[in-house]
Amino acid sequence: MIVMGSGITMNESLVMIPTVSDATDRFVIKSGAVNSYSSPTGATIEIDIIYSDNINSGNWTLRTQSASTTTDVNSAIPVVANTWYRIKWVCYNGTKVHFWIDGVYVGESTTNIPLTTELAGMIFSIWKTAGTNARTVNIDYFNFIQLNYKA
Repeated sequence: MIVMGSGITMNESLVMIPTVSDATDRFVIKSGAVNSYSSPTGATIEIDIIYSDNINSGNWTLRTQSASTTTDVNSAIPVVANTWYRIKWVCYNGTKVHFWIDGVYVGESTTNIPLTTELAGMIFSIWKTAGTNARTVNIDYFNFIQLNYKA
């Protein structure tokens, strides 16, 4: 488990989605830190990059959540099938979270960032929410770093 909101926390993954989510075969992908793995909506705290066709029109999305209150930041970058993406977020002392797609800064969240007393675990997941056809995600790497320090 990690303590969110203290020091600098970074998560980066290199991923490729062979078949994108749609209304018939819907799924949710998450890369980040959450406090519950029971379902795609089961967390009450999280910092992650998510994807599903029905979230921000299928664009990569940064999600911050604390005390079950969520902020979603739309990257405006749609997920294209069979394309590799380097997705990354960095949390700075629990005050802001920046995120990048393929090395390009695409946004930040300054609200609903988990507090220093809230614990989370790292996750990379694909959750099927509709349909019966199998869906996959290819992961080249999943990297997590946390640096805690005192000023």
